[in-house]
Amino acid sequence: MRTVIPVVVAVLLGCSGVLSPKATIVSHEARCGVVEGVVESEGFAQTVPLFVNSMQVEELSLASGPAPFALALPAGEHSLKAGTGPVTMVQVPANDLQLRAVASGAPIEGEPAAVAVQVLGSCPTDGLILESTMQATGARRELPLGAGAAERIDLGRLTEGTHDVTLRLLDAGVAVAEASVRVSVGAPCRSGPCRDRDGDGFEGLSVGGTDCDDTQAAVFPGAVDFPDPDGDGAVAYRTLDLDCDGTADVPPGGFDCAEGDPSIPREEDPLPTGVDEDCDGIVDENTTAYDDDGDGRSEEEGDCNDADTTVSPDLQELPDCKDNDCDGSVDEGLSRPTTDDLYEPNDDEAYVLSGAQPRRGPFGGYRPTEDKLSLVVRGLRDVETFSVKAHDGAGDSFHVTAKVLSAGDGLTYRVRIGGPSGGGVEELLGAGGALRHGGRAFGDDSGIYTLRIEAHGETPSHCPLVVELSSG
Repeated sequence: MRTVIPVVVAVLLGCSGVLSPKATIVSHEARCGVVEGVVESEGFAQTVPLFVNSMQVEELSLASGPAPFALALPAGEHSLKAGTGPVTMVQVPANDLQLRAVASGAPIEGEPAAVAVQVLGSCPTDGLILESTMQATGARRELPLGAGAAERIDLGRLTEGTHDVTLRLLDAGVAVAEASVRVSVGAPCRSGPCRDRDGDGFEGLSVGGTDCDDTQAAVFPGAVDFPDPDGDGAVAYRTLDLDCDGTADVPPGGFDCAEGDPSIPREEDPLPTGVDEDCDGIVDENTTAYDDDGDGRSEEEGDCNDADTTVSPDLQELPDCKDNDCDGSVDEGLSRPTTDDLYEPNDDEAYVLSGAQPRRGPFGGYRPTEDKLSLVVRGLRDVETFSVKAHDGAGDSFHVTAKVLSAGDGLTYRVRIGGPSGGGVEELLGAGGALRHGGRAFGDDSGIYTLRIEAHGETPSHCPLVVELSSG
C-alpha cells in the first residue's frame, strides 16, 4: 500500500493540473485592434487555454515560464481568461490603419527594385513592423517603423517580368493592415541610353555603374539636394540614399505626401476638405467628417456621439442611459435592470481592490496595474467607494488615475482620489474624463489610495458606469 499511495496522489495532481490549470493574466495592453499580454502559472500546469469572450482561442505553453500572447480583436470590450483564472476585461481601440503601396520607379533587370508604402490612419505606428513577402519565392523582409507614415522597402535585384509583393503591418506579430502590389521589371540593358536612364551622368548598377537609383536624376554618387519638384521644402521620402553611399539620408524639410502641390504639407484644416493637409496619413481628423470612434459612422453620417462605440444609427437601443440608436430618445421602451453591481455594499466601507504588485527583478520597483470597474449607480445618494494598495518605486513619477470609460448621456459624477498622506484630488467627470493623483518624482508614495464616486445633479436610477482605476 505504501508504494501505491504516492502514485495515486501523483496521478490525481497531474489530472488536476491538466483538467483545471490555474493561471493569471498578469499584464496586458490593448492597442488598435490588438491585445498583448503575459500569462503566469499559479500551479504546476505546463499548458493553459486562453479564452476570449468564453471561447478558447489559443493553448499557451508555460513549461519555460510566463507565456506571452498577442491577439487580433475587433474594437470594443472583450473578456480574457487563462485557464480557470480570473476574468480580465479589456477595451480594444478601433484599428483604422491601412497600407497604400506603389512600385517605386521602373526598374530593369539588374537594378534594385523598391516599393513605396504609405501608412494611413490615426493609430500609432511607432514600433510596428512592415513586412514584405515575394509571393513567388516566399522571400521575406522586415522593416521597423518609426512614427512616420511613409517608408521605402527595397526588394533587391529582380529578374525581368512581373513580381507580386504582399505587405503586412505587424503589431507584436499580429497583422493590423495588409496590401499587395505588382512590380514590373524591364529587360536588362545591353547598350545605348539605358545605361544612364535618368540622364544624371552616372550609369546604373545593372551595367556596372555607380548610380544606385537610375530612375531618379537627383540620386547619384555625391548628390546633396533631395528631389523637391514643387519647391515647398518638403520631399516625398522619409529617408533616401541620396548620394549612393549605402546609408539612408534624412531630408531636412519634412515629409510631403502631395509632391506637386506646394501648399502641402500645412496645418490640418478645421473643416472637412477630403485632403490630408498635414501628411499624417489621416484625412479630416478632428472634424465632423472623421469617424473618431471607428464604428463606421462619422458625425456627418449621423453618429450622435462619435466618441462612443456603443452609439451609432446602426445600433439597437440598450438600457444604459444612452441614446444608442441616435433617434433622440434614451432607453425608449426598455427597463434598466435594478440589480446592484458586484461591489455593493460599499457606500461607507470601501471595497478592497487587488492593487499593483512589486516588479520582479533585481531593481525592484512596481508593475503597473489597472482595475476596470463596471458599476451600477442606483441614484443620487449612491456612493461607490474603493481602496487599493499601490506600490511605488524610488525614482519613479508615480500616479493613481481614474478614467470614466463609459457613462450615460450628459451624466457627471463627483470623483475623488485620496492618498496615503491624507491629501487628495477631486473633480466632476463625465464620459472620457480622467482624474490623476500624482506622486512625487522621487521618494516612495506606496500606500492605501481611496476612490470615491458619487452621482452629481439629476441622475436616473441604475445607470451603468465604467471606470478604469490604474496605478503606475
